[in-house]
Amino acid sequence: MSTPNLQEAQGTLAATAAQSIRRRIVSDGAQTLTTAQSGALCLFNNATGFTFTLPAITANTVGTWYEFMCSVTNTATVAKVITDSASTFLLGEIWLGVDNTTPAAGPGPKAYALNGTTHRAINQGGADTTTGGVIGSYFKVTAISTTQWMVEGFLVGAGTIATPVATS
Repeated sequence: MSTPNLQEAQGTLAATAAQSIRRRIVSDGAQTLTTAQSGALCLFNNATGFTFTLPAITANTVGTWYEFMCSVTNTATVAKVITDSASTFLLGEIWLGVDNTTPAAGPGPKAYALNGTTHRAINQGGADTTTGGVIGSYFKVTAISTTQWMVEGFLVGAGTIATPVATS
């Protein structure tokens, strides 16, 4: 067996690096995410919503993060992201605007604050997309402590917009 030359070794290294920079896409329906999936883009990819549950965070896994996107408009049940327990909360702000098919239906965009002490879920759409869930809705969560996730993002709704922020 021969030893690879420098050019072969560099080509192997480049191929390995290219594979490692691919992003994980999670789109398998309702599930509890794991910290090993940190950095994944989690898709709500069908009209029937489902729930992503965030994992428990330890001191060693602070910094874990996920992004969520509606790649299909949700028109059935709610597309939900919720924390793992009643003592883990969402903190930050999420914006909600109206899609261009119903621009006169309600003012927007509106910002909804997540207070970090009672808010645990973001509920989008369902039969009523006033809380978001229209294709293109997007937000990110990052674990900033063992009891809080920072939230930032922009949701797209239709009709007269309403809060997507919930305590359960």
